[in-house]
Amino acid sequence: MSLIRRLITIVWVLTLIVTGVVLYLYNPDSVQLDLIWWQTPPMGLAVLVFSVFLVGLLSGVALALLTRLFGR
Repeated sequence: MSLIRRLITIVWVLTLIVTGVVLYLYNPDSVQLDLIWWQTPPMGLAVLVFSVFLVGLLSGVALALLTRLFGR
């Protein structure tokens, strides 16, 4: 069972890496994100999408950890 979990994890990570590369190659346009209080410098769309994904992933892990530590 451990081997299957590792293989699934490796496939998942490789899928994310390939998706990031494809986004980077096919979306070379620079995008500037305009929030109410802050503007990002112009950056590639792939970098912006991956950054948002990473922030969401880390937030989800932090919330799951807090829920597990402090209960419901």
